[in-house]
Amino acid sequence: MAWISVRATTSALVAIGVYVLLVVFGRHVLRDPDILWHIETGRWMFEHLAVPSTDPFSHTFNGVNWIEHEWLADVIYVAATSVAGWRGVLALTALALAAAFALQTRFLLRHVRELLAIEIAIIAVVLIEGHALARPHALAYPILSAWCIGIIRAADENRSPSPWLLALMPLWVNLHGSFLFGIAFVVPMALETLLKSRDRKRLIWEWGLFLAAALIAACVTPYGPKLLFTLDRVMDLGPVLELISEWQPSTWSNNKPLFLVGGVAVGLAMYFRVRLPAIRILVIGGLLLMALSHMRHTSLLSLVVPPLIAAPLGRQFGRPKLAPVTMARLAAVAGVGVVAIALTLVDRRPPDDYIPRAAVSAMLKSTHGPVLNEYNFGGYLISIGVQPSIDGRADLYGGPFIMRYVRAVHGGDIEELRALIAEYHIEATLLGPNIAAVKVLDTLPGWQRVYSDEIAVVHVRTKQTAPGQ
Repeated sequence: MAWISVRATTSALVAIGVYVLLVVFGRHVLRDPDILWHIETGRWMFEHLAVPSTDPFSHTFNGVNWIEHEWLADVIYVAATSVAGWRGVLALTALALAAAFALQTRFLLRHVRELLAIEIAIIAVVLIEGHALARPHALAYPILSAWCIGIIRAADENRSPSPWLLALMPLWVNLHGSFLFGIAFVVPMALETLLKSRDRKRLIWEWGLFLAAALIAACVTPYGPKLLFTLDRVMDLGPVLELISEWQPSTWSNNKPLFLVGGVAVGLAMYFRVRLPAIRILVIGGLLLMALSHMRHTSLLSLVVPPLIAAPLGRQFGRPKLAPVTMARLAAVAGVGVVAIALTLVDRRPPDDYIPRAAVSAMLKSTHGPVLNEYNFGGYLISIGVQPSIDGRADLYGGPFIMRYVRAVHGGDIEELRALIAEYHIEATLLGPNIAAVKVLDTLPGWQRVYSDEIAVVHVRTKQTAPGQ
């Protein structure tokens, strides 16, 4: 009982510490512009009592087929907004990450000593820092953590996973596309279990049945089994992925924690001669390759690697020792908890970088016609009822349209810009001051700059210019 209490209090300290850290840096957590269209999608679903099957927001793809595979996260976020505004969104996101690390720390404490568990948790938090954003993936983190821990624990104990894990899949699949990783993760862990077991026939049947049940559970969505193919829609974007920050390869300039943590981890592993099972080395190598290929996958390293290495580290460097729970420890948990509650009451707002309030106000005084907007402004336009030409739903717009947009707006291709303006009857543009198309519009006949600040520049069509010119 004493050891369980120590695990509980240590996990609570880590969780509350993560929560406090995220709430203190709330503007960082709220800095992603996509949260605005997610909230508006949730509001649309509450109003229509349905999930969207076509695009209800843009003027370029309005009515085109669209599957919102993160619909449940949208509903949860709009509920949080309704209850507590941006404080609710921030608290919910911070709570989700705190829960994920509490689960991870509790599992680590089953195998390694307390100080080592805390050190690993701190490293994992540093690694995930750039991905601690108010977006659907954050709400899925506790489920990802619980699922992977359950699968790893089954492999550690040479058995099949608990069927209770399957209850997580319908929730996960409706929150975020990372459920596909969860299904794929079953395969290497099953292989590891089979390689070290004598009762292979039984385990092949049990692991295979679990995998099949997970696939069936992933079909429990308003869209049926269509969400199983969400990855195809993303991969179809092709070269466009390299233009979206989260899908860009990791470099020193955009993902320093990965290189710092990776370098330190490799050095320590070599120095202490850490020994891991071959399958786990391959899995970690695959996760590292994924993180290097796309920044967004760094979070998988943070949440999956610590439980993967927990049991091998415990066998090599010693199991945890029993220790009594002291009043000082309980006081620390209570004290940090009070701080967390107090910080939750402090008002937080997203940064203004992607919220061009003044520019949009000036634009609407001149025209209410179709607007050609910067990618990051799309969410804000949706949130105030203005139809954007593009926003963060890259899977809706598709590779060809986004490439045209990039050539016209960011590349300053005047012919492509004219073509977009003509095809979509653009009456105004809302772009960042450093966007190439701004300079083109400044010299393009029939267009006038009516507003500019450090966030956005507005051009509108002059009255004497015919649409499409």
